[in-house]
Amino acid sequence: MKAETVIEVVETLVGEVDAVGSTHIDEKRRENLFVMIEVCNALLDDIYIASKTKDYPQYSMKQIGCHAYAFIEDLAEWCKEVLEETE
Repeated sequence: MKAETVIEVVETLVGEVDAVGSTHIDEKRRENLFVMIEVCNALLDDIYIASKTKDYPQYSMKQIGCHAYAFIEDLAEWCKEVLEETE
């Protein structure tokens, strides 16, 4: 399954999260945001656990670990940039 398909399914199941300025709609979108954050946290935990194998001697485990670790490094850099933009 392609990542775009998974993202589409999650967004359809969770619902929209961006505020529109209408209290009634934004209350629901806030709830959706909490669900989306929980999903993201669970996925990030899985990636973190996978990253722990980056130094394993087994080639396939090392590949997965290195790929997960590289993602975490990229994510940390992205988070830093986003936080700097919002200051």
